[in-house]
Amino acid sequence: IAIPMLSLLPAAGFVWALRRAAPTDPRRAGRAVGLAAGGLGAFVYAFHCQADQPGYVLLWYGLAIGITVVATQAIASRWLRW
Repeated sequence: IAIPMLSLLPAAGFVWALRRAAPTDPRRAGRAVGLAAGGLGAFVYAFHCQADQPGYVLLWYGLAIGITVVATQAIASRWLRW
């Protein structure tokens, strides 16, 4: 839950910036926003998390970034239409 929550502010900023750019494929732009915001959220969370085993990072960080990508794609595709 922490990584998607930490990704909210970057995702909002990226969507706001992309609204001015008028992307031609809103779903792909939403996926890109989700991936970038999820990566930033995971980056911030990594400084506070003590667990650094490869399996933990691969499974839980990947799952959290995937959730962020899917949610951002669903939301941003509606906001990025023009």
